[in-house]
Amino acid sequence: MKPFYLLCFLFAFAAGTTKLFAQPYQVGHTTITFYDDDRGRDVPAEVYYPADVSGDDVSVAVGEFPVLIFGHGFVISYTAYENFWTALVPEGYIMLFPTTESGFSPNHETFGQDLSFLNEVMQDENSNASSIFYQRVLEASAVMGHSMGGGSAFLAAGLNSNINTIITYAAAETNPSAIVAAEEISVPGLVFSGLEDGVAPPDENQVPMYNALSSSCKTYIGVVDGVHCNFGGWSFYCSLVDSSTDLPMEEQQEISLFYTLNWLNFYLKNNDTSNDLFEDSLQTSQRIIFEKYCPSNKEENVGDKSIQVLPNPFNDYIFIEAINETLFEFKILDINGKVLVQQNLYNQPAKISTNHLEKGLYIVEIKNSRGILTRKMVK
Repeated sequence: MKPFYLLCFLFAFAAGTTKLFAQPYQVGHTTITFYDDDRGRDVPAEVYYPADVSGDDVSVAVGEFPVLIFGHGFVISYTAYENFWTALVPEGYIMLFPTTESGFSPNHETFGQDLSFLNEVMQDENSNASSIFYQRVLEASAVMGHSMGGGSAFLAAGLNSNINTIITYAAAETNPSAIVAAEEISVPGLVFSGLEDGVAPPDENQVPMYNALSSSCKTYIGVVDGVHCNFGGWSFYCSLVDSSTDLPMEEQQEISLFYTLNWLNFYLKNNDTSNDLFEDSLQTSQRIIFEKYCPSNKEENVGDKSIQVLPNPFNDYIFIEAINETLFEFKILDINGKVLVQQNLYNQPAKISTNHLEKGLYIVEIKNSRGILTRKMVK
């Protein structure tokens, strides 16, 4: 068993699951420069795809595959994200890595447009008889990205209604604002952060992006002891400014890729088992905190934007402020579901004493007449 798949199995087992990732495909690779007529711009991309044999310019395997467009970080080469294509392409995904805006003065807006354009042009490739992707592209796609590329992914998803989901890793605020762009995004969103991020701290970047999302379903995952750079491979410039951590790079990658693959399998391949694995591990994993908001009807459920629960991580107190809410039930549960704190809160804001709680992971539930908001927090 290859190291990545062995680690995924061990992580899944530790998280209370037994999913073993299969590897039905090899990884093919090609380099394509697409031309955007509307902008008069070349957009070169490195493309990795499912194949029967690995190598450059080999035939694409028989079948139709969802498309993943991935934006790189500031002055970080696409090669730093090998962990993504070696994990996701064998599972039946086509991945594109644009190599534009790679210098010291990138244009975030242009990069977001490049990500959006690649999504559209890959759909066109499916009907292009001269393309190696002819009749190989499924009409399902995700825009993804790390750091600057994560922020630009928000810009891309705000531009393109044909993108089915967005996933970001330590996304950094951009100009124009990714936080503002998130308000226009209604597709499902998965936002990762490293809680020890020394480059784009979660409270200033990923958390506001997550809160601003107007997604039909969204999840925020903070990797405990995770840092900015370790979602991808080693990068010289990134390593100069990031925090140090005891969490190995390989483990941070395995954690994020486990949730990524199951999210993609559900939203792009309609795999309900993957969704069960994703949800179960949110509750049982000791390596993450999370917040999830997936109402069936936004007007009939607790509004995530109207409730603030801070800080996360917390120490002796948790502070709660709810806009337009006069009464709700507040609970703190341990990781096994035992209720440790339970109060009916009438007045806002509220200050909940937590100095009696040991250091560790906890589940916070806020319930009112319209639904339940669930959040994992760490002390």
